[in-house]
Amino acid sequence: MKAKTTKGKRAAAKVKLWRPPHGYFVVIGILFIIAAVVSFINLQYHGRALPGVYVGNVAVSGLAEPEVRKAIEEQKSQLKVVFQDGTTELTATAEELGMSVNVDATVQQTLSARRDGAVADNLALWRTQNVPLVYNNDAGMLKAYIVSHFPKTYIDPQDARLVFSDITQRFEVQPGVPGKGFDIKRLETALPDLARNPRIMVLPVTTVPVEPLVGDAAAAKAQADINEQIAIKLEFLRDGKPAYTVTPAEIAKWVHFEPDTTAGTLTPNIDTAKIEQFLREQVGGKITSLPVDRKVIRDEATGTETVVAAGRKGYRVKDVEALTNDVVNTLKNRQNLSRELDVEEAPFKTVTITGTGKWIEVDLSQQRLTAWLGDEVVGTWLISSGRAATPTQIGTGRIYAKYPVQTMTGTINGEYYYVPNIKWVNYFNGGEAIHGTYWHNNFGHPMSHGCINMTEAAAKFIYDFAPIGTKVIVHQ
Repeated sequence: MKAKTTKGKRAAAKVKLWRPPHGYFVVIGILFIIAAVVSFINLQYHGRALPGVYVGNVAVSGLAEPEVRKAIEEQKSQLKVVFQDGTTELTATAEELGMSVNVDATVQQTLSARRDGAVADNLALWRTQNVPLVYNNDAGMLKAYIVSHFPKTYIDPQDARLVFSDITQRFEVQPGVPGKGFDIKRLETALPDLARNPRIMVLPVTTVPVEPLVGDAAAAKAQADINEQIAIKLEFLRDGKPAYTVTPAEIAKWVHFEPDTTAGTLTPNIDTAKIEQFLREQVGGKITSLPVDRKVIRDEATGTETVVAAGRKGYRVKDVEALTNDVVNTLKNRQNLSRELDVEEAPFKTVTITGTGKWIEVDLSQQRLTAWLGDEVVGTWLISSGRAATPTQIGTGRIYAKYPVQTMTGTINGEYYYVPNIKWVNYFNGGEAIHGTYWHNNFGHPMSHGCINMTEAAAKFIYDFAPIGTKVIVHQ
């Protein structure tokens, strides 16, 4: 009996009740208190900025969305820059300089401040968090403002170019020339601090050297490429005999160079429209007799018609489009081409033009502008209209604005341009204008983004000849 009793006691000793470790309920209580405090803070500050939150340099603790927005708007109006140029001072708003504050995004970040961190951070109510104004920066607007108000600070760099030499019959590199410009980086570096602490900032107008975006090395690389292409032999035959051999100088007129200012490269491209025009007019004009358009003027007042140019049928090169493709492939592959030409009869077309008094005719197929007084030709000149990618619109317009000199600036196909001192500008269709041109002399070929390029002397004549309201008729 004694042995059995001992065994029962041992079995009972093995059964123990679980007891929580020392301090267990204290930890649970602390966690409960923390949860309660966090819940209270979230409830108390629901839809409001948490304690210790600043937007810019203004405390917004406990403020709701409308009050936070008001604080941001007030600081937005404080964002100004005072430019100092010697003894001259000029104050500009941030918006004038291309710094636009995104109020909605700033409000959202302010109300979210300190809510995504650790619990301990949310409980540390004595800590602060500064939310800077959210902004976007447009460096182009800043440059335009400085150029407009401090023109002496800018000397634009000149990119390296390729220029065809009549002496060497090759493209030669025209080296780039450094310029100078406003130290934009100095302002851009200061913008984050200005967003954290909105205020009026004083900035001296200082300049830094500006290197060309396309350097000499990039131009030399493009030079080697294009000179190989213009050196090939292009020959057209009639009845098995040479009728026209294209010179390197003529091929060079088909070439335009596309600069990539981001990559700093220069790429030669062949203009197929120019090749097609060359084959039709230059080659076709030598080996055939081209048709002449019949031009008729219809008086809007009386309805009478006057023939100012009699039409004449002629001949033209056949399958010019296919021939153009062959020429393009020949240039790309650096292969010589000797091709027999077929010709076909070409009828003339009748161009009917309505108008009275002073009016202007732009013939895109002939690349020619003619000034008329009734049915009398006052003057006629070669022009350069829009290229294939940016053609001049066909139709009838009227001169609605005139400027003796103008700086043209804007963005075309994503590329920013700035061309100063364009003389004798006559707008007739939206952004299309008849104006003087000093940057090329390749009249008779499409060269522009849609405007009508003329020599400055010819543009001056049109400027003096055509008052506001003068009709401008553009046709093929």
